[in-house]
Amino acid sequence: MAPLWFRSTVLTGMAAVGCFLTTGFGLSLSLGCLGFGLVMAIWGKAPHPRIGWVAQAASLPWLGRAWLQWRAGTPGIVALTEFALGVLALQWLQMHRPAEARRGLILAGMIVLAVAAMSINFLFPLGLAPFVIGLLFTLWGLADRAGRPAAACPMWPALLRGGVIMVALWIGLFYLLPRPDILGLTSGGSKQRLRGFSETLNLGETGPLEDNPMVVMRVRPLEAPERLSRLVPYLQNTLLRGCSFHSYRRGSWSREGYYGRRFNLQEAGGEMILREQPDDPRPEVELEILLEAVDPPLLLVPQQALSLRSSLRHLWIQADGTMSLPARRGGVEVYVTRVKLGPPTLVDDVPRGIEFPPFFRPFLDPGDSSEVIADLASEVASSTTTVLATVLAVERFLQTNFTYSLEETLSGVRDPVSHFLLTERRGSCEHFASAMTLMLRHLGIPARPVNGYLMNEWNEFGGFFTVRQRDAHSWVEVFLPGRGWTAFDPTPPEDRPGAGGAKEVWRSLVAWREWFEGFWFNYVYRFDRDLQLAGFRRLYQAVSQGGKWLGFLVGALLAGSLLSVIRPRLGRPRAAARPGWLPDWYRDLCRMLPLSREPWETPREFHRRLLRAGLVAPEDRPLLDILEREVAAAVFGGDAEGAAARARPAVRDLPARCRRPSAGA
Repeated sequence: MAPLWFRSTVLTGMAAVGCFLTTGFGLSLSLGCLGFGLVMAIWGKAPHPRIGWVAQAASLPWLGRAWLQWRAGTPGIVALTEFALGVLALQWLQMHRPAEARRGLILAGMIVLAVAAMSINFLFPLGLAPFVIGLLFTLWGLADRAGRPAAACPMWPALLRGGVIMVALWIGLFYLLPRPDILGLTSGGSKQRLRGFSETLNLGETGPLEDNPMVVMRVRPLEAPERLSRLVPYLQNTLLRGCSFHSYRRGSWSREGYYGRRFNLQEAGGEMILREQPDDPRPEVELEILLEAVDPPLLLVPQQALSLRSSLRHLWIQADGTMSLPARRGGVEVYVTRVKLGPPTLVDDVPRGIEFPPFFRPFLDPGDSSEVIADLASEVASSTTTVLATVLAVERFLQTNFTYSLEETLSGVRDPVSHFLLTERRGSCEHFASAMTLMLRHLGIPARPVNGYLMNEWNEFGGFFTVRQRDAHSWVEVFLPGRGWTAFDPTPPEDRPGAGGAKEVWRSLVAWREWFEGFWFNYVYRFDRDLQLAGFRRLYQAVSQGGKWLGFLVGALLAGSLLSVIRPRLGRPRAAARPGWLPDWYRDLCRMLPLSREPWETPREFHRRLLRAGLVAPEDRPLLDILEREVAAAVFGGDAEGAAARARPAVRDLPARCRRPSAGA
């Protein structure tokens, strides 16, 4: 196989790997495949054919790896796609013929289809576009190599026409076909596993915390565009609550024991009131949340949410306020919450040492944490006299005396919180939240750690916040008498997820990404059945209000477009068949014969005419049969090189044996 088509096949496969890279899964594997593909593309050919046996044998342990991943909890579609990536890389090692290249293209197409079944985010078309272009170009080249009709037309005009037709069909089908689901763009086949939202939370785990760019949700303020610029500063750093924990034992938090109940949201009119604050003068705003398929199926809501509105039938609500779905639906979950803007006004009038009711006992229990934490807490709060002042003193102490770090170094420590406070003095947000919770419990103030997300990444072009897995965060909820559970964040503000000025420094470089993400989100990702019907209604109203003149104009445009396509074909004589479908060696042979082959003639018809004209003797007919058989092998069998080699003796002998035509022939 020519180096050009080998490189084209490998680069098309690399584009498929790039599509998988947009899902956020298998980052190291994807980068490894891209690096290996780049080396193969530079090399320009596959290694020795004997390497093929090694590649085939290597696919078996790769299948075992996929099975182990699936047993460990990786979604099945992700494990199978990673297996396909490995097989694709092995296929590059044994790609010597066009048939093997076509198998590589089939594998690449399967990977792209699997990615489309996982998640179509705004990065997906950035990998899909080069894949489609590479696929069309490579198929054109492989068809030309096999002697197929594609060689008869120029390459780039054909690719351009094919691309335009594909885009037109895609847009038409996407926007005109009825929507099958509320959004219909993702499936539940590849739920994202959210770290820190199970029944237990272990501190002191080894290795760096996950820095995953996978999108968890998008949050869009339901306000007029001119108001968004004023609202963003108030919404920045909003805490999106997931779940809380109450029991601390041996360096691990647990939420076991929370009772829950089923809430019929449909009977409540589709809206649930979370809290009422009629005396709070702060302004309110509604936030539309588009939550990806996640595991566990939590509903993440802003910390200060007043209500939740959704089309769900039921919700599962636990005693700590954690909300989840009884049965996870496929696709994106859309719901609306109403929140207060800005920090709450807290009244500092509750004396420290107040007695709390018995049901607060789990949130006052410091577990088996060290007594040195109690001594440190007493020292920090020695000058405070109220509950709020004590809470703020502990929060300020942690923010100013400790360092945030994503690198875990507390492996094997029995009490990671004591080690964090007294020895290490650096840790993740989970350590900050755990330390503040235990210190307040030692001081007799109910507190609990909460896991969720921090909302920071604003897309000004699309008008929404993007929340990713790397934005996961932990903070503390403290019960303030007269106020209820209130959020406090002991992590230093400059070290929280998403903080820092790197985005502003590189604003000019990421502006295009934000614009494209905003376009994709508003015009593709959010395009559901309701938006489609609203668009049809607006189109119908525009035609109705425009009257007969608008209808006549639209009809004239459609008729003109149809005539522009049909008219050139009506008066044009039928074109003769092009000779481009025949192999080059056969076309060269025809030019050396005393009788010219007509463009519409097949090899068999031309050979019969040669025999009837007496230009080829009957005893030389076996030469014509050989030529006819090898042309068929080159055109329809994909064996162009072998056919040319087998036909070479007949091509050499036939011109010398042909008789010259007589004057009247």
